[in-house]
Amino acid sequence: MEIFLIYIITLIVTLATLGYRSITFNFLHSPFYYWVKEQQSEKIEIDVYGLNLTKGACWNIELTCIRGTHNLRIKVRNNYVFFVKENEK
Repeated sequence: MEIFLIYIITLIVTLATLGYRSITFNFLHSPFYYWVKEQQSEKIEIDVYGLNLTKGACWNIELTCIRGTHNLRIKVRNNYVFFVKENEK
């Protein structure tokens, strides 16, 4: 619990000193970055949307990270892209 509190306080201080728009929110700004093993990923494309496929965890993989393409469907509603994993029946 304390590590999350430290992360949030660090983020607030950074936002206050550098400004909200100057920070890219990604995994590199997290205190967990140095504790996670590096994962390998493969860039794939489904319906013109780029995805990063990995077999491990998505902690340090660029967005959008997925761990499998089985039953993966892409739906677009109101200009939002949804990646839906549909169950087999």
